[in-house]
Amino acid sequence: FTLPFSSVSLVSMLSLSLSSLALAQFCPFLCPYPSSSSPLSSFIPIATMRLSPSSSSSYFLLDTGVIFTLFGYFDSNHFDIRKVYEHLHPSSGYSFLSSPLDFLFLSILRLLLYTTSYQLRLAGKSSIVEWLDKPIATFCVASLSFSFLKGLIYSDQKELIECSGIWLLPVWNILSAAYFYRLWSNEFELCFEKKKKEKTDDDDEEEEEEDDDEIPLSKTQQILILLRYSFANWPWLLVGMMISVAAASVNVVMPHYTSLVMNGITALREAVDINHSIKILAGLTFSSMLLSGLRSGCFSYLTSITVSKMRKDLFDSIMSQEIAFFDKHKSGGIVSRITSDVDRISYRISDMFTDSLKSFLTLSGKLLFMFGLSWRLTLLNFIAFPIILYVTKLYGDFYDSMGDEMSKTTADSHQVAEEIISTIRTVRSFAAEKRSSKKFAEAIDKAQRVAKKEALAIIGLHFSYDLYYNCIYVVVLIYGARLVSAGSMEAAALVTFMMYQLQIGDHIVDLNYEIPQFMGTLGKSRKFCKFLVRQPQINTDGENEQTVKGDLRLEGVAFKYPNRQTNQVLKDLTLHVNSGETLALVGPSGGGKSTIVSLLERFYDPEEGEITLDGLPIKEYNHEYYHRKIALVAQEPVLYDCSVRENIGFGCDATEEKIIEAAKTANAHDFVMGLEKGYETSCGEKGSQMSGGQKQRIAIARALVRNPSILILDEATSALDNQSEQIVQEAMKRCSINRTVIVIAHRLSTIEKADRIAVIDKGRVVQLGSHRELMMDEEGLYYSLVRAKE
Repeated sequence: FTLPFSSVSLVSMLSLSLSSLALAQFCPFLCPYPSSSSPLSSFIPIATMRLSPSSSSSYFLLDTGVIFTLFGYFDSNHFDIRKVYEHLHPSSGYSFLSSPLDFLFLSILRLLLYTTSYQLRLAGKSSIVEWLDKPIATFCVASLSFSFLKGLIYSDQKELIECSGIWLLPVWNILSAAYFYRLWSNEFELCFEKKKKEKTDDDDEEEEEEDDDEIPLSKTQQILILLRYSFANWPWLLVGMMISVAAASVNVVMPHYTSLVMNGITALREAVDINHSIKILAGLTFSSMLLSGLRSGCFSYLTSITVSKMRKDLFDSIMSQEIAFFDKHKSGGIVSRITSDVDRISYRISDMFTDSLKSFLTLSGKLLFMFGLSWRLTLLNFIAFPIILYVTKLYGDFYDSMGDEMSKTTADSHQVAEEIISTIRTVRSFAAEKRSSKKFAEAIDKAQRVAKKEALAIIGLHFSYDLYYNCIYVVVLIYGARLVSAGSMEAAALVTFMMYQLQIGDHIVDLNYEIPQFMGTLGKSRKFCKFLVRQPQINTDGENEQTVKGDLRLEGVAFKYPNRQTNQVLKDLTLHVNSGETLALVGPSGGGKSTIVSLLERFYDPEEGEITLDGLPIKEYNHEYYHRKIALVAQEPVLYDCSVRENIGFGCDATEEKIIEAAKTANAHDFVMGLEKGYETSCGEKGSQMSGGQKQRIAIARALVRNPSILILDEATSALDNQSEQIVQEAMKRCSINRTVIVIAHRLSTIEKADRIAVIDKGRVVQLGSHRELMMDEEGLYYSLVRAKE
């Protein structure tokens, strides 16, 4: 029997086929499928859903059924079941130029590959299945190229060109190959995940410890984060894209007028016609140069705005993180994210908009022109397209991993440099300059080895692209000459086409080069994006600003540091500090004294128990208000490279009078006025221009200028000489009036004047009382500590 074929039946058949695929894929019991890590996960444009066994069965039945059906349309526009039999019968023979059996063989091969992989998985050979991923991906890509090739070959058969089957079979094979790979990778995804997990575990041993709460980001999410910054300045982006479209339009028509000039010269046409084309070509050339400059300037300014915004947002995100974040990540690495990583990201985004966008728009326009000149020669270009795109995808994955590694090695070198330069006095005192230089050179060499791998990859990448471009150019020229000889194409049209062919090669190479480079940028931007979206683990959204009296309570507090989970620092610690009281914390090193201070400062939150201030949990207080009411003077205070005035007023809007008053209370005013520039004298980097006693007094003044209700002094006199200690202790005594004071000290002269003394040992309060009361217990820890100091 035969069925008439029409455009309506063609559309109906395609709709039925695609609907069947969709029905097989979107079953009610299917669950969402995340992005796969397999080679073609972002190359095959098929919906990403997890597939069931019934879906695979439906697919293979549908695949075979559609191919058999299209055999009936292969020789005519009517379905004839006898044609199906003829193509399948051995007596009909096989011809690569005219037989449709190739597509049936590909369908059977897809089924065999799937069933083999399924049996291997059942036999516990998951490693073999994982290894098969790239060969099967290569097979699918080759199927795409084969479909274009067969379509081109069929188009040369005049007796077949009007038949629907010769067009539907290649189209169906393209859809089927794409869907098969998605089906296969989804079905055997667990094999990939196991391999990926093993690789991740190995990487974790080499890299710095990551946050347990770190948000995993897919490549798509990373791209959206990066593009969000460009779209935030949409007016500049819109103007730049409009200029790019105009520039691409000019570049598209330039080869056409160039060919008119050349054809006019070879055909000995009148000079008027040639001059007219030359004038138009000159105008187009000038317009192209002008638009190119405007486009580059527009996107360059857009990039500078984007870089500033990215750095500000990243810095704001880092400033909002809890202290545990800074315990896990080295300062040099963090600075590298803000500086080097942002520079690399912005550079690649700028290239994407300037070069990649220009190449894409120009390539699209020229392909349309070429299609109008000869659809056969244009189709010839697409035969190798899937293969070169697949190679680009593989290189992109490699650059992604290299980008991540380069970002890490660069951050490590920054950390080494920052550590050495910030401790240059220690380096000099131990004559360790050469060792330090060697250490930095080793860090740089690691980054250089990664760069060497990238350079070798670029060699292979450019060789692949040049090989593709030159082979396609030769094949197009040979096939074009054949078309001209057969009268299917004019010689002038072939000349014009070859001029376009010369130029699209450059655009294809540019695009295929930029894609791996952009993938490398994704690797470099991974840490940037994770730091940017990371949510702090300590909530600082409290709003309470009630008047603070200074009554502190720690009830059943237990704590261990996030990066030292095996060491329990505080164990069910309970301590009460009365308002207006001076409490000294003493005990052996490592007992938990400084940890108590860290918890009071909300550097960390306790794992168990609660800390209250005037009966209210400290986490309910407004963050800025709370830290105005509680101030810390550390053992080694940090001063910034700015004036004494700015250091004392750091973090608050203190008036001149309050700064001077705080300096007087801290016994700092007299020595400050003795400096050459007084309060405008620079303290140097980390206070390098000040002595230890001067730094301590400035730090005390910085704490007092806030007029805190609670003052914490953490070993404030431990590193001072006797004279400086006496001056600082006098300042401490003066600033203790009418406020709660917590003192951590080892010196008896500092401890014995406290109202009460809490002895901390192994994370617990083991003794509590005044100096006299504790000295009466000769068996107590405090008594032994005091006697050891004498």
